Amino acid sequence: MRPDPPGAHAPRKPYRCGRSSRWGDGEVCGTGIETRATVRLRVDVRKGAAPRTPVIETDPVSARTGAALATTGIGPDLMEAAKDAVRALIDEIAARTGLLPQDAYLLASVAADLKISEIVDAPNWVVSAHVERSLLNGPPRA
Repeated sequence: MRPDPPGAHAPRKPYRCGRSSRWGDGEVCGTGIETRATVRLRVDVRKGAAPRTPVIETDPVSARTGAALATTGIGPDLMEAAKDAVRALIDEIAARTGLLPQDAYLLASVAADLKISEIVDAPNWVVSAHVERSLLNGPPRA
């Protein structure tokens, strides 16, 4: 008898998504502002799609520049982590807008912010690439 795949009959239970409510870009040490909170989290599963990295959409009130789409790169080589974050962002931009990958790359080059998001878990660095979600809606209408 073959076992069911992981999660096939998983009971519903709380999902832990983090405990720190605030830390600066770059999380330079293990200290953050710890808090208890009730969080509303929506997780989408896209059938047949496996993004390179986690893809995060922020609400306008949770990001410094407004609603954003962010991807990450994680690993021991900072430059490779940055490349992974950018490649994932290009994939997402192309998928959401219908742009060719090379055009998504051009958009990312002029509109995306690349951040070192975490250094505390050495030797694995987290780099994130952010783009304003409003740019993914197409050109403004006249």
